[in-house]
Amino acid sequence: MIYLGTESGLYRWSQGAPWPVYHSLQDRRIRAVLAGGEGRLTVIDDGGRILETSTNGESWTPIDLPVGVSTSTAYALGGTPLTMLLASPAMGLYYRIHGTKWWNKLAAPALPDGNTEASISALAITSADSPALLAAIAGAGLYRSTDGAKTWVKVDAIPSEVHTIRSVGSQIALGTAKGVWISTDNGATFSESNKGLENVPEVYCLDISPKDPKWMLAGAAAGKPVATSPAVRPQGFQFGLYETKDAGKTWAKILKKGLPELIAFDTISDIRFDPADPENIIMAQGSGECWMTPNGGDYWVIISRAIESARSLAATA
Repeated sequence: MIYLGTESGLYRWSQGAPWPVYHSLQDRRIRAVLAGGEGRLTVIDDGGRILETSTNGESWTPIDLPVGVSTSTAYALGGTPLTMLLASPAMGLYYRIHGTKWWNKLAAPALPDGNTEASISALAITSADSPALLAAIAGAGLYRSTDGAKTWVKVDAIPSEVHTIRSVGSQIALGTAKGVWISTDNGATFSESNKGLENVPEVYCLDISPKDPKWMLAGAAAGKPVATSPAVRPQGFQFGLYETKDAGKTWAKILKKGLPELIAFDTISDIRFDPADPENIIMAQGSGECWMTPNGGDYWVIISRAIESARSLAATA
């Protein structure tokens, strides 16, 4: 099942369904949706408010932000027991166990230059047997903790701007300003995996197949508008959907039946494989359109012109 956080509430799509159906929170503009399995969901709305359910949306509990915090910059859900991480401006970092209301403060990574005004832009709790915490700091790269945030270590040779983090088991993929970087050792080391992405290095979103980690999809774009002569249709930022089936050794742009012709002018805001059957994939675009393939990408169909702007996707078995 894949949940869609939209500007008009929470929707869900399940295997075999031709389109998403309304789930709950119709009065909310949802910024992010996080799925923890077994009916446990957390959403963040446009006002930064947090709502949580353990009953798959039958009832929701509002969760106050940590004392003294008015907004958040990043969040993640994972681990056992199911835990939510939340980052606030000026390097604030907090956690709480799903089903509880109280936050606990964590030690955030300490930057070498002593900067305490930086912001954590992405967070992850890896899904390996021994989960690690990952924190991407805007302009300062990636930091990793294996002891519950007591200590942090900067991960070497990672671009300074990390846009997104995904993990399946001990494999982690980063979408960065300089392409995709992959780890197979739970984030201890990463290697550059950008053959085929040379002209579209800005990777804003990606996902890993839950049944075949060698198969990944990425939404990528050029770092600046592609220049063309006045006589040629402008090429925009060349947004596109890219695929690898060899664990990132090579990437290729997906040019399949049904994908929109003008995707080069529209961001790809999120991508998710369906854990029930990874041949089912949903892609959300910045314009609000949402596309689905039922056969691993052989053809795509639009599924969300009837709802208002899908912005965040989350998948659960």
